[in-house]
Amino acid sequence: MFTPPRFVVIDDDLNHLDAIVTTVQSLGSVCARVHYKPEQDVPKELFTAVRAIFIDLQLQDRSASSDFNRHFAEIQRILGNVIQPTGGPYILVVWTDKPERVSELQAYLEKKFFVDKPYTKPIAIVPLSKSDYISIETGEQTAGNLLEDIRTHLSAQPAMNALVQWEAEVLGAATRVLADVTTLAAELDGEASLPTLLKRLAAEAVGNANAADDPRASVQAALLPLLQDHLQNAPDTNGEWGRAFESATEPAPPLSKAQVSLLNTKLHVTKQDEVRLISALAWGAVCGLEADIDWSEFGLADEASFKEQVVAKNLKIEWAKYKDKVKVAQIRIGAACDYAQKTTGPIPYALAALLPVREGDRAHELTPKSTAWISPELDLGGGIVQFFVQPRFVRVRGEGAAAKFKALGRIKEQLLLELVEAVGHHSSRPGIVRFQVKG
Repeated sequence: MFTPPRFVVIDDDLNHLDAIVTTVQSLGSVCARVHYKPEQDVPKELFTAVRAIFIDLQLQDRSASSDFNRHFAEIQRILGNVIQPTGGPYILVVWTDKPERVSELQAYLEKKFFVDKPYTKPIAIVPLSKSDYISIETGEQTAGNLLEDIRTHLSAQPAMNALVQWEAEVLGAATRVLADVTTLAAELDGEASLPTLLKRLAAEAVGNANAADDPRASVQAALLPLLQDHLQNAPDTNGEWGRAFESATEPAPPLSKAQVSLLNTKLHVTKQDEVRLISALAWGAVCGLEADIDWSEFGLADEASFKEQVVAKNLKIEWAKYKDKVKVAQIRIGAACDYAQKTTGPIPYALAALLPVREGDRAHELTPKSTAWISPELDLGGGIVQFFVQPRFVRVRGEGAAAKFKALGRIKEQLLLELVEAVGHHSSRPGIVRFQVKG
C-alpha cells in the first residue's frame, strides 16, 4: 500500500529543501525531503524506487569549498549507501551555479566508483541552478520550468526515457484496474461484495483449491489480463515511445551463449531460491529424479540406457563429449484446467534431459526424423542447459509421492504450453492406411 517516492531531495538548507520539494510536488509527483546532516546517514528506505535525486553539490562545510573533492566524496558515499542493485534507473540532478564542477564530479565517480558498483551509475548527471527555480533568499518559486528542463535532459536518452515512461504507465494501468474492480464490486449484492468478487476472480483464474492455497498468486493471475489490456491499449500521449529505438545498432550484433541464456531464463524460468519457493506439484515445476526410480516402467534398464537409447539417438551431437555431463530431471506437465481445478488423481511428469552447453555458440539440434522437443538455452542456477523431452517418456504419480520431489525451478507458462502441446500432439497423431501411385 505504501509505495516509495520517485523523487528525493537532499539539501542542508531547510529553506531551499522545502522550496525545491514544493516545486517538484507542484508538478504532480510525490517527493521525499531529506535534511542533510553530516552526523546522520541518509535513510536508504526512501531510495528503493527513486527515479530522480536532487542533491546540492556542496553538502560539506562550504567554508572549505575550494576542495571540491570533499564534496564529491560525500556524494559518492551517499549514493553508495542508498542505491541498491534492484533499484533501477535514476537521474542525478546536482544543484550548483558552477556547472563545470559537475563534469569534475562525474569524472571523480567514473574513475572507480561506477566501475566497482555499476548499478549506482545514473542515466545522467544534470547540473541545474537553484536560482532558476526558487529565490535563494526567500525560497519562493520563480518562473523556471523544472519539469521541462528534466524532460529535456532525459530526451537525450530516449530508450531509457521510454523505459521510465513504461514504469509510469504500469502504475497508471494498475490504478485503472483497481477502479475496474471496485466498480464491478459495487454492482454485486451484499455487504462483502469486494472480497466476494476477488474470490470469484481468483477461482475462475486458477480454480477454488488453488485460490484457497495461494490467494495472492490467484488474484494476481486474475488481474494480470486486465492490467495487460490497459497497458497495451493506452495511447502514447507524450510521444516518448516514438524515439525508443533511436541509436539501436543495425544490424543487431550476435548474442553470446551467456547472453542468450540470460534473456531466455528471464523470460521462461523461475528459479528456486529463498524468496520464491516452488512446489514440486506446481505446473511447470522442474524436479530432480527420486533415487529409487524404477526405469522398467519406461522399458529401460537404468538412467544410462535412457541417455544412450533415447537422448543420443535424437540429437545431432558427438555423444562422447557430452554423455557424462547430461543430467536427467522431470517436468510437471498436464492440462491447465486440471492444474487449476486441482483434479485428484495421477499427476504427469515428462522426463527431461538437461543438455550442457554445446561447444561454440551453437544450440543443440534434433535429428530430422526426431519427434522430441528441445528448449532454448536456459539456466536454473547450475549452468546453461537445454531441456530435451521425448514425448513418449511421461510418467504419472500420485500427489503424495510427487510432493516429495525436489523442485529445482519452474518453466513459465509460455514455454510450458509449447512443451505440453508437443507431448499432447505426439500422443494424438493420426495414422491411416494409405496407397499411393508412384510415378
